[in-house]
Amino acid sequence: MRVKTPSRLHLGFIDPLGKLGRVYGSIGVALNIPYWLIEVKKDEKLSIDANDVEALYKIEKIVKKIEDYLGKKLRVRISIFSSIPFHVGLGAGTQLSLAVTEAILKVEGVSYAKEDLIKLSGRGKRSGIGISVYFNGGFVLDVGKRKESDLLPLSLLRLDFPSNWLFLVVLPDIDLRVHDKLEEMKMELLRDVNSCEISYLVLMGLLPSLVEGDIELFGKYLSMIQQKVGEVFYDAQGGVFADKVCEDIVNFMLHKGAYGAGQSSWGPVVYGLVEGGDHAINLMEEVKSFMAFKEIKGLVWLAEVNPVGRTFLQEG
Repeated sequence: MRVKTPSRLHLGFIDPLGKLGRVYGSIGVALNIPYWLIEVKKDEKLSIDANDVEALYKIEKIVKKIEDYLGKKLRVRISIFSSIPFHVGLGAGTQLSLAVTEAILKVEGVSYAKEDLIKLSGRGKRSGIGISVYFNGGFVLDVGKRKESDLLPLSLLRLDFPSNWLFLVVLPDIDLRVHDKLEEMKMELLRDVNSCEISYLVLMGLLPSLVEGDIELFGKYLSMIQQKVGEVFYDAQGGVFADKVCEDIVNFMLHKGAYGAGQSSWGPVVYGLVEGGDHAINLMEEVKSFMAFKEIKGLVWLAEVNPVGRTFLQEG
């Protein structure tokens, strides 16, 4: 059994301070590149083929939880053929946890509800974006959860994304790794910015422009939302963006014709919204040249929005 997952861009929280009693709320999209491609199959004993130390550690934790849940030791071989980098803003941890958990349950012939799978994976403490895009792909909106609640963030909306709207994704080679414990600390440093403005921009700007297929307006409102969200996290990350490098690349993409641009989650991944064809290719080459001129190392690629979420491939 093989499972292939999307990655994701986290486009921003709506109310991380929870002034109305519901905390967080977020928007995001599934990406087709990069992705996890993981194989799970029966074997004589448990074995895990993972070159990445963190992936190995996370899979070992998942296996222990599933063994406790099933009340038996697993005898499976887990292999990773393609991966999403951790702690860069692409949602690697959520996709890995859900994929490994679901693949193991399928191989073991265990019936499960979606809620059981999510609980076993241990994901969705704040944002519901990673969970939503894993199952459904597309553009997603969740409205958070009640404060002090153990419930998952409530997924409210999933929309298709125009196939000719692409994201130019840039991963600069800078170390901004925000692991779980550090994230908890940083979330205590949020500024009290008017979340009503973010909500208004999402409801009356971003969503209708997506439904109407207006890339210029969608990009405009996306950039405005990113600015507002960055102000909330100003003290936590030392500015509207996580690093001056991230800010410079975003501003360059906007200057060169990206319809909208921003930072995913804690970064350092940043992105620009473009149309497919020459517009996308030309901007990608200009960004590469800009980074070379500024002596910024990193990766640059074009990604489509994954429209379906994870997919399974049965052996044979």
